[in-house]
Amino acid sequence: MGVARARQCVAGLLIAMLVAGNSRAAGIDNPKSGPAPPSAAKAIGSLENSTRVALVIGNTSYRHLAPLHNAVTDARDVCEALTRLNFQATCFYNLATRREFREVVLGFFSQVNRKHTVVFYFAGHGFQVEGENYLMPTEIDPRTVADVEEDGISLSYLKRQIELSGSGPNLVILDACSDPPFQGTSRPLARGLARADPPEESILVYASAPNQSALDDAGKNGLFAKHLLAHMENTGISVEQLLAVVAEAVDKEARQLQVTQRPFRSSSLTQRFCLAGCDDPDENRQQIMRQLQRVQAELDERSVKDGKREAEVLAMRTADAEREARIAALESEIGARDHKLAELQHRMETLLQDSTGAERTSRELQETKAELQVLEQERLAGLARLQQQNAVRQRELTDLRDAEAKLQALRQEIDGYQAVVRDLQTRIRALSSRPPDPASRPPRVIVPSL
Repeated sequence: MGVARARQCVAGLLIAMLVAGNSRAAGIDNPKSGPAPPSAAKAIGSLENSTRVALVIGNTSYRHLAPLHNAVTDARDVCEALTRLNFQATCFYNLATRREFREVVLGFFSQVNRKHTVVFYFAGHGFQVEGENYLMPTEIDPRTVADVEEDGISLSYLKRQIELSGSGPNLVILDACSDPPFQGTSRPLARGLARADPPEESILVYASAPNQSALDDAGKNGLFAKHLLAHMENTGISVEQLLAVVAEAVDKEARQLQVTQRPFRSSSLTQRFCLAGCDDPDENRQQIMRQLQRVQAELDERSVKDGKREAEVLAMRTADAEREARIAALESEIGARDHKLAELQHRMETLLQDSTGAERTSRELQETKAELQVLEQERLAGLARLQQQNAVRQRELTDLRDAEAKLQALRQEIDGYQAVVRDLQTRIRALSSRPPDPASRPPRVIVPSL
């Protein structure tokens, strides 16, 4: 019915050696030295108006590792299930390089904040090196431990992005427990993934226990994904209960296949969390109210920031108006001096043409010439001040336009939060008006076809 991934990875080592040898013989460039791929992160849409979001990645087409039969199918089916569960699911398949993988993770979590509930699911190869876990892009050529560390995505990086976002509750599923494709030079490498603590307010799930491999080829879906899909849309059970049911089903079928696989999970959750709804109106209402409190706190924080930024913009506009008035006064003063200069120049011309009273004319001419020089110096000084004031105003106008753009962006963000608040309030009112009748809403189970 299936082949244990432990056997598959032995074959994978032979395939990797063969592919590497053929690549060198044919002159194929190492993918690590090739041109950077186009950014897959650009395909991530805005998460602003959603509170339940998911990032799903499935990698199957490995060039230098054993291909996985089910990873993309598993990821695609999980993506569709999460979409039915009202998650805004962002799904990628066969991310080729570490750079592309990191851009997707960063592009997703840069939009996530405290208002979001997050599901992260990865299906593909995953290895541990000295206690750290790494997820593998499809173009990786892991001939040494250093290749895994350099070209893989560490679980620590993923956890850090989750914690920086402040999201919660979170579900992190790594359907990626593989045997290493090589042995370390100093000591043997462990199988599967290493035990790790979950991020804050999260459940961390492995498809198989630490230091164990997971079964990949179990039909249409991998063994873990098959049972996850069979139960994840059941209403009325928490994620902890869901994972316990999945672990029991995986363990039972693995024993029938004469292999060992029991999923592992560790939790830092402080609240009940249900993927398909907790079915209890009071519990659902409490969960939504907790989410509403987080969103409202974000909204309040941004509203305070909006008030401060609006005051800054108003002060900058006032300062600009005052500077514009000073510039206008300087221009008027310079204009008056230009008029006076013209009068003095006309007077000098008149004196030069006057042949009577030579002594008096000479004295007046000297006085007029001295007054003209002083006035010209004042005019030049005024022009310098005007130029300086105009330069300062241009800088301030640039700052003002930047501040106005930031204020506009902040207000759009506030509009998004207000829309989420209204949606959550509507859901709370709907739950408050619904009579508690568990029998009226039986669990919904979707079993994938095999």
